Amino acid sequence: MNHVLPIIVMLVPALLCLAALVELSITLHRAKRLRDRYYSNNTTRVSGTCEYFTRKYRKQFRTVKRYAVKGTCECAYLGAGFFAFWARLGNGYEVAASNNEMDGVQGYSDAFTVCVYLDGGFIANLVEGTLDEQLRCASDRAFGAPTDDEILDAVKREYLEGVLDDIFPSGIVAFSDLHDYTDANMIAYELTTRRADVTGEKWVDFFYPIQDRFTAWLQTPEAEVAIGEVIAKKRLADRAAAVADDIQALIVLYSEEIHALESAGWQDVRPIRAGGTCTALQASKGQRHILATDGEHALVRGRDDPDDEESTGWCVSLYGADTDGEALADTDAPTLIQAVNRALAAAQQQ
Repeated sequence: MNHVLPIIVMLVPALLCLAALVELSITLHRAKRLRDRYYSNNTTRVSGTCEYFTRKYRKQFRTVKRYAVKGTCECAYLGAGFFAFWARLGNGYEVAASNNEMDGVQGYSDAFTVCVYLDGGFIANLVEGTLDEQLRCASDRAFGAPTDDEILDAVKREYLEGVLDDIFPSGIVAFSDLHDYTDANMIAYELTTRRADVTGEKWVDFFYPIQDRFTAWLQTPEAEVAIGEVIAKKRLADRAAAVADDIQALIVLYSEEIHALESAGWQDVRPIRAGGTCTALQASKGQRHILATDGEHALVRGRDDPDDEESTGWCVSLYGADTDGEALADTDAPTLIQAVNRALAAAQQQ
C-alpha cells in the first residue's frame, strides 16, 4: 500500500490534465464548426455552388470539356452571382458557357449561351443552336469577322440615327466632321473591335478606308434620299410632339368644360384636332357624340396672337351613329352646356 499511494497521487493530476485537454479539444472543434457554419467565407460557398452546377449539368460540363485544352475546363465564379463553365479552346479563344440559372435568373430557360473571349476581350455571344454547335462554332471561328460593308452599313445607320436624335447635323461632308459632335472613333465600335480581335488587323488599317468610303457616300444620291427621309421623319415626330403639347394645354385650359360634360354623363371627353388648325372638344354618350368649339371652327382659348378671334360663345354639332357624318343638329349658346342641351332638344324634335 505504501508503494501504491504515491502512484495514485501522481496519476490523479495526470488524468485530470488529460480530461481537460480532451474537453478543450472538443470545445475548439465545436467552435470551428460554428465558425464555418455561420462565418463561412465566399470561397467555401462558391466552391459548393460550382460543385452543384457541375453535378446538375454534368452532360453540358463534359461537352465543354471535350472542346477545351486539357486541364483548362472548370466551373468558375464570374462575380455578381454569375457562374459559367470556363475553358480555353485550342485556337486560343476562351469560352464561358452558362444558362439562366447559372446567371442567377431562376425559372427561365435552361438553354446555354456561349460567350467567346480573346485575351480577356469580348468577341462574340453565341446563342443559336445547341451547346455542342455553339462550341464547334467557337472552335472553328465560324462566327467570323465583320466585313467592310457590314461596318460601313453600321456607320451609316448610326449617323442617320444621330441625325434623327439631333446628335449630328444633316449637312456634314466628311466622316471627320463627326468628331465635332462625338468621339467618332466609337461609331460601330462593337463591330470594329470584333474585327480587330478576330483577324488581328490593326484598327487603323481597316477602319480608315471605311471612313473614306462613308465620306464618299455622303455625296451620293442614295445618301441624299436617306438623309431626306430622316429629316421628314424628324419633322413628323416634332409635329406630333407639338400637337401632343397643344392638346395637353387645351385639357388644362378647358378643364371646367370637360368636367361639366363628364358630370352630365358624357364620356371620352377630350380636345381633338379636327383637321388643319381646327380643334374641338369631343364627347360621347351612347350612340351620339358631339363636337364643340368656342370660336369659328376652333377652340380659341389660350391663343397668343392678339389678332386671333375671341370666343363669342359655344357652337355644338350633335351626331348620331347612322348619319354618315351629317350633324343631327347645330346649335350655339353662351355656355357649352346650354349649347349641348339645345342640340339634344333640336334632335328630339326631328
